[in-house]
Amino acid sequence: MDYTKSPFLDINLPQPLYVLPVVTLTIINALLLLFNYVIYSNQKLFSPAISPTQLRLITCSIHILLPMLVISDHPPSNGLFTIAPWLLAVYSATFPMTETTRFIDWFNALLNTVIEPRLTLDKKNKSTTYIRFAGLAKALLGILKFVFLFLIVNPLLPPVARNTIEFPWFSWKSIMFILLFGFKHYCLLGILDITFGVIQMVLGKYTIDSMHEPYLSSSPRNFWGRRWNLFVSHFLHTQVFASSTTSKPAISNEKKLKKQKKPVWTKTREVRGFMSFFASGVFHEMMVMSIHRKITLENFIFFLIHGLAAYLEVKFRNAYNLKQEPQRFFL
Repeated sequence: MDYTKSPFLDINLPQPLYVLPVVTLTIINALLLLFNYVIYSNQKLFSPAISPTQLRLITCSIHILLPMLVISDHPPSNGLFTIAPWLLAVYSATFPMTETTRFIDWFNALLNTVIEPRLTLDKKNKSTTYIRFAGLAKALLGILKFVFLFLIVNPLLPPVARNTIEFPWFSWKSIMFILLFGFKHYCLLGILDITFGVIQMVLGKYTIDSMHEPYLSSSPRNFWGRRWNLFVSHFLHTQVFASSTTSKPAISNEKKLKKQKKPVWTKTREVRGFMSFFASGVFHEMMVMSIHRKITLENFIFFLIHGLAAYLEVKFRNAYNLKQEPQRFFL
């Protein structure tokens, strides 16, 4: 059996049209986000030919297609170029805008995606100077993760990443490499610690932590909801889980819409939670498509399985009225 091939799909995609330097691609994505602001603030010019919702679908589709057609010359950065601009584009699309919306309000709304929304009383009482030093510590932690990655984790992995998936799924080598790649991704997301730490130092406001000791997780729900990649977790919570209806862009003099039946996926918290995993699976398939030029569905099905596990956990705990988080078997 060839373990290097996906058991679901293994479709090769065409190579990208352009390979650009990281700085150039960063500027292009920033200009596209600025273009979104210009389009949304002048959306009345497009009506009635294009509705505000259609306009937002078009702009978000452009952000989806761009990493399929254009990639950077630094492969590790392509995952970030696939997801980050698209997440910001979606957030921008759901921000209510009219022709009177100021640029600074729109920009602050984008910045708020990284601001910690759940401050404890202890954090609220801290001085701005303390918060800035905490931001410096966060940035240094991100740098430390990269040092650990290059000095400890990478030497334990084969030079060619493809060689790590040549073994049977449940062999000890396969399991060891899976754990090492888990640590590698944990360290790579240190780029978020560095970015958010710098933003925290500049703004003097607490930013979201990228991780919260994921190796101490006690359950699937605890891992994905409260410990791993909290920036994306927060985004999915606000855009998918917490929203009970589809966001409608604000338009001046817009007629009140008649009450519509709620979509099935918004009816219960459990189903909305599962849809968050569905969306995350789509995000990760997009990254695979951009970086490896393949459609495999492995990441998509992985997140569906974990979404089902989290769904069953919630149903079980609700059925037996279990309020307390499951206890860890170690530490």
